[in-house]
Amino acid sequence: MSRIIKTISVPSGGKVEKILEDWRRAGKNVSQTVCEIVERHSTLYDDNIIQEQELNKLRFRYAYIIQAAKRALYNINDGIEWELYFPPGGWDSQGMTTSEGYGQASTVHFRKADEQDSSNDS
Repeated sequence: MSRIIKTISVPSGGKVEKILEDWRRAGKNVSQTVCEIVERHSTLYDDNIIQEQELNKLRFRYAYIIQAAKRALYNINDGIEWELYFPPGGWDSQGMTTSEGYGQASTVHFRKADEQDSSNDS
């Protein structure tokens, strides 16, 4: 497949101009290289859209699970409202790191909605 770019306009004196000059001096096919970059950029954009859609689905599921847990806590605790709670200290307070593959929502904490103290965490 032949790829031909006849004109490339870049700012004079910029990094892109220097890269293109280096490619020309090294004997690279600038036209083909630029086409490959544009094609890869397009693919990355499509991948980003797909990942964003998957993330939105996960957010919806996460919210659904949190609501179900709050409802269950409400029912088993004689109608006491509970809220989602993030303990101070983040990962350190839970004894884990993000490198362990747990993700941000690995442990979900709740506390009674009318209390500021975390002594009644569930």
